Amino acid sequence: MAYPETYATMIDLISFKLQDTGNAVWTDAEILLYFTEALREISQYHPYIYKCEFNLESRRGTADTDTANSLVDTELEQFLTTDAGKWVYNSEDRTWAVVTDAQYAVSDNKLVLSKDIFPDGDEPYQIFNKECTDSKEININANQAVDGALGRRAFDWLYIDKIEYPILQDPPSYLNPGDWEIQENHIIRLKVDAEPDDTKNASASDEVWVYFALQHKMSQLTTVLGKIDLVAGYAAGLTTIHVDDMLADEVIYKGDMFQIDNVRGIYIADYPRTLTSGESDVSFFPPLMDATTDDTTVRFISNTLDYKLEGIFADLVAGKAAMHKASAYINQINKGGPNVWRFMYEWGKVKYEGAKDELESLRGFEAPSICLP
Repeated sequence: MAYPETYATMIDLISFKLQDTGNAVWTDAEILLYFTEALREISQYHPYIYKCEFNLESRRGTADTDTANSLVDTELEQFLTTDAGKWVYNSEDRTWAVVTDAQYAVSDNKLVLSKDIFPDGDEPYQIFNKECTDSKEININANQAVDGALGRRAFDWLYIDKIEYPILQDPPSYLNPGDWEIQENHIIRLKVDAEPDDTKNASASDEVWVYFALQHKMSQLTTVLGKIDLVAGYAAGLTTIHVDDMLADEVIYKGDMFQIDNVRGIYIADYPRTLTSGESDVSFFPPLMDATTDDTTVRFISNTLDYKLEGIFADLVAGKAAMHKASAYINQINKGGPNVWRFMYEWGKVKYEGAKDELESLRGFEAPSICLP
């Protein structure tokens, strides 16, 4: 058994377990039908834990120029080109606006807003994360950009395993139940005393590490290595890159994970892309943590199962395939006799239940109640 298994080698392994390497009884397509179901089942017992870094937003200051539909602060010079989408509050007039354009953030110390909430040009302001109304709130949704006929992009997770804040403590500072809550639109509010930095100088006091429980994923890519394809490279904070040097007509599916050499973090594709001539844009979450350069290697993750879970996965799929196929032989006269279907069902049941027992032993605690489709 190889490790990590790829999509193709896992199908071969399951066919071998079913003693049907020639696909006389089960086609590869039939076996694949059980992959998502088995990954979902494993994830209820032993999910993939994914750490994602977020930043609190608490910048404040005073507007110093009356520019229509804009916030200008030439004194603090604290605006960023990644501020688009954040919410701005005029704490004197108690009015709100959204940052619609941050391209002048550095050159003119200006953020373009959705409406004119600083008509006098001398009102105090606060900046918050997208859809947030407090400096201790973060938005754990992916960037909700409309992206084609399949609708809006989204970051899928089962539940939150834990939250670490403040970070880099020894021992780690995990928040207790009740120290945070999920509000409307996946906004997390921290109920803590620590105050984040109120300037643009991001520091450990701004960071919140959220550990998500995700469903395990197995990539269908044959070639899992690609290259960044942009001469100018990509800046930190972007959510789309162009990759090439891969196989033509393969698909990067939503949920596929990848890493980029010399860039921190694991990134999750949030929209399916077909590799035309071996290349395509890839949109993902979270935003790039570091800048990257042309021809840097992009490494897609074959699957998120560890060595033991791969074996359990293969047994779950083989067991389900055998049990479901058995009914097709009930009314047939087979070479092995009239009870062939019964033997097949019993073999599949033993295989499946053995895998479930192994999952139970790995869990070691009562799994959260998760309603999955």
